[in-house]
Amino acid sequence: MLYLFEVREDFLETKIFGTTKAYFCIMLQQLSIKNYAIIDSLEINFSKQMNIITGETGAGKSILLGAMSLILGERAETGILRDKNEKCVIEAHFDLRNIDLQNLFQKEELDYSLDTIIRREILPNGKSRAFVNDTPATLKALKIITSHLVDLHSQNETLEIGENNYQLFIVDSVADNNTISTTYQNLFYNRQILLSQLRLLEEKKTQANREADYVRFQLLELNEVVLEDIDQMALEADLKTLNHTEEIKSKLHTAMYVLGDDEASVLNQLQQVNSALRPIKDINNRIKQLYDRIESCKIELEDIEKEISLMEGNTTFDPSRMEEINATLSILYKLQKKHGALDVLSLMKIRESLAIQSTSFDNVEKDIEKINNEIVSLELVLSKEGNKLAKSRSNVFQLIEKKVMETLQKVGMPDARLIIEQKIFEKNIFLVNGIDSIVFMFSANKGGELKEIRKVASGGELSRLMLSIKSILASSVSLPTMIFDEIDTGISGNIAAKTAEVLNEMSQRHQLICITHLPQIAARGQKHFHIYKNTTTDQTFASVKELINEDRLHEIAAMLAGDNITDGALSNAKELLATP
Repeated sequence: MLYLFEVREDFLETKIFGTTKAYFCIMLQQLSIKNYAIIDSLEINFSKQMNIITGETGAGKSILLGAMSLILGERAETGILRDKNEKCVIEAHFDLRNIDLQNLFQKEELDYSLDTIIRREILPNGKSRAFVNDTPATLKALKIITSHLVDLHSQNETLEIGENNYQLFIVDSVADNNTISTTYQNLFYNRQILLSQLRLLEEKKTQANREADYVRFQLLELNEVVLEDIDQMALEADLKTLNHTEEIKSKLHTAMYVLGDDEASVLNQLQQVNSALRPIKDINNRIKQLYDRIESCKIELEDIEKEISLMEGNTTFDPSRMEEINATLSILYKLQKKHGALDVLSLMKIRESLAIQSTSFDNVEKDIEKINNEIVSLELVLSKEGNKLAKSRSNVFQLIEKKVMETLQKVGMPDARLIIEQKIFEKNIFLVNGIDSIVFMFSANKGGELKEIRKVASGGELSRLMLSIKSILASSVSLPTMIFDEIDTGISGNIAAKTAEVLNEMSQRHQLICITHLPQIAARGQKHFHIYKNTTTDQTFASVKELINEDRLHEIAAMLAGDNITDGALSNAKELLATP
């Protein structure tokens, strides 16, 4: 529970504990309920100070709180519908003129208005809808918004005073630690981000350690061969030639013999053809063309014969070259098979990828070192801010203890003691709320052993202790509208009167709604509402009535004396109502 508000400077102010605080920051103006449980329809218009709600057990006070909890974002069931064929509508009107929540509304993507209306609708089919200023809202957004508008305190929620986080909230509120705490938490979350990054790098390093040796071995294999100097197709062609040297030389020799070495060779026969045509080539143009074509063939064949002769002369078996090519291709084929590569270019790309991986392994170590250095530097600042926050907290311990015990004396616990204990964590232990923990140690009775609140206080004692704490918070922070559900449990008589006085003091600065069974508290309200049941032949429904003048007098008298209202009860009621 954390309330962070920007209060208008032109609003009514007062000095409490040496700091400036605002009055009446938020006001619940109106609550209307339709078709909820035994409520057909009712509407309550609240005062900006203390509002009292009374009624007999079972009259509907708890139902009223149930309806209010829906406004606060709690889930609903179709069983709450009075008329199963009609929807339930609960609507609350808030005055936000003296507090700036516009940024919060914008963050939740909700329309902002100085007169904010929050509405919940429960449909007969079980579906639920929520609206803020007629803008549809999720229950999550509704809870966020209303947590700044209403503080609902029930008997069960009294237990939160024994929780360490709530105790920290109390101390930080009185110490006005919002700025220090925000600075610390920003640093804390930055450290969490760095730690998360470090964990990822450590995991990457572990994975890298498993892969690095294998990657580097593969890279070494590829680097042993100068892939850029290898023409695989040429090597394969040379090897094929060397493997067929004798056959090639034999066939080339035969070709040379057929072309020109034999008397019946092709060239000799072409020479004879040309000799036959030469005398008549100039007689007929067609003969001339044939002669020229044969001459061209003869010249081409002579060139072929020379090339075959040259090739035949150069064709020799070279076992060392053959061994060299076989060795190179053997390595190449092995690498291609291992890496699933089709050619030398593919192997070069794989080698490049492995080189990048190998470099990244080295970079992980550098990144880890860098992150560790950043964490060390940040922890120095975090420790400094944490100590500042812890010191600021300890500075208000005595003040809180004093104020709580003064209020507890007022409400009939003169021997109660409260001591706030603080523990500073060991070096480099940081939690989101600081480097310290605090515990409220409490004893309700004289000479009693101080123990943690949740282990020692009874229900009635917890209620009065919570009231004392709330009165301090009301004096030191801008609280939302506070709803007390029977905060007076377990008290009566003079203690009840003192409790009423404390509530009355709180209501001078904050709007209160008190559900009570004590006349001393009921008499201090600026407005008094009575919840009662009406029963007809076939149904029961709850109604609410604002009590004024004689009606209120008789209600207070009935709370004092029961159904048999005596003159003495009326006289006592008048005295209570006349209390300033």
